[in-house]
Amino acid sequence: MKELQQQTKDTRKHVNKNYIERDKDISLGKPKRCPYFKYIQEESKGGLTMNREEMNLQIEKIRKQYAEKDEAEKGFDALRELDKEVKRPAKVFAYTFGTAGALIMGTGMSLAMDAFGPKKRVPGVLIGTIGLAMMCANYPMYQKMLDERKKEYAQEILDLTDNMIFEEE
Repeated sequence: MKELQQQTKDTRKHVNKNYIERDKDISLGKPKRCPYFKYIQEESKGGLTMNREEMNLQIEKIRKQYAEKDEAEKGFDALRELDKEVKRPAKVFAYTFGTAGALIMGTGMSLAMDAFGPKKRVPGVLIGTIGLAMMCANYPMYQKMLDERKKEYAQEILDLTDNMIFEEE
């Protein structure tokens, strides 16, 4: 049993060493960054470490969260929030109405298949058709609601964006 465990350890060491050797960059002498993994394994530490480039990106991302925003970024955040405010009610309506239509259609299908007893096929087909009509009408209703809200908030959004367009230098 101990011999088998030792052979397994030796095989793992050999395989790991081969993978590290295979991935070494000849010019740098360090393991290459594999595109499928976020981290690379360094032979000397034996653990997982982050690439320097990825570390710098993470540091910048964290730093931006705590840095003070300038006027352009504040305006952009306000624009983004206003855009969400315009779209949110239409999306909530579409999700709710579409879900209700799907549930009503499913109820009609269940009744039409005689799942709850005989003589419920005709009401089941009618109920299912109502649910199907609701689902078919959902997207046009969403579009109309969204267009109305866009018209309502258009001037406010255009006023915000007038000063925000960046020109190339």
